[in-house]
Amino acid sequence: SRGLGDVYKRQKQQYHRLLLSVDANGRSIVHDALQRKDPSILSAVLGAIRDADLPSIGLANLLTAGDNHGFTPLHLAAKLGWDILVVKVEEFELIFIGLVIA
Repeated sequence: SRGLGDVYKRQKQQYHRLLLSVDANGRSIVHDALQRKDPSILSAVLGAIRDADLPSIGLANLLTAGDNHGFTPLHLAAKLGWDILVVKVEEFELIFIGLVIA
């Protein structure tokens, strides 16, 4: 019989796969949030990512992986005219702003 710990672990793994998945164009949830040009959506997505406690390799891939055209979230943000991405999500903000400024 499986305990609640097993159920939680399985659900957490499924949630991580969902956050790390990409669409047919190779775009992540961060690409999609940027494309919508709504800071509140981007903030919500980054907050969900932070709260998901992703492994650091998954987080790095999510923020730096290019889509099928080679656009990382940073490239897409610049292409769409985002001036500066300032998302108030505690320590996670520093990671993403570091990518944007770099």
